[in-house]
Amino acid sequence: MSIEKSSIERSEPETKREKYEALCGGQPDCLYVLGQGIVENPKSEKLSLKSASYTQIDYDGYMLGGKPRVIAAAELAGVFPEAKIVTNSIGSKIDEQTGERTTLSLASVMSQELQKMGVDPNKITHQEISYSVFTELIELIKLVVKNGWKNVAILTNEYQIPRIEAMLEHMEALHDPNGESEKAEFKQALAEYRKMDVAIKCVAAEEVLPLRSDHYRTLIDQVRQSEAWQARIARENEGAEQIRKGEYWKKLPEHFVKPEDLKQ
Repeated sequence: MSIEKSSIERSEPETKREKYEALCGGQPDCLYVLGQGIVENPKSEKLSLKSASYTQIDYDGYMLGGKPRVIAAAELAGVFPEAKIVTNSIGSKIDEQTGERTTLSLASVMSQELQKMGVDPNKITHQEISYSVFTELIELIKLVVKNGWKNVAILTNEYQIPRIEAMLEHMEALHDPNGESEKAEFKQALAEYRKMDVAIKCVAAEEVLPLRSDHYRTLIDQVRQSEAWQARIARENEGAEQIRKGEYWKKLPEHFVKPEDLKQ
């Protein structure tokens, strides 16, 4: 079992497919698309919700950027037609006046977006159990064991990779406040996963999209120079360091999500 960072070798492959294989560590069995915020989409009658862009922020005021993950997944799906695609998570919208939560399916919204970009719906599975990055990784480990996958590409943003890698490395030591890590089904799956010869590779949308077009290369160069990007990187790196020190979840935000908040 190994966890690998996403990067193109210094001696770059010649073809676009070879570059994508370098990013994914070969041909992935699964493209695992992490959820990252959805927002209202007033311009479309068919899709009333959409994945958040770089300009939109979460409840803490930090950059989101879920849309690039979906575009990157669609791009890789065209290159690796045999790969399964898993869209992830449920989330919620908090009413500013009442404080009430409305449960939303990020997995379903991303699936609809992928289909609009030409991805075969039969290749897509909605994973609607998870509600956070940590629970997305829990469900991934269970799916890896169940399906015997050897190579998985996690589609995320560049800024989030250090925290994801820290979580995967320290899964046994992480005890989340909601008790998800203590469930017997997960503990058994984690023990089996550690024995498997499987490569899980975090693939940044910001590395895929510039290979799709120069438009994205220019956009991402601008995004990386923004204060919002730097703030998000700092927050994610802080989270990764807290995981390594055993201090993660010691101070919970006021809006920390509990499973009972997300009843569908």
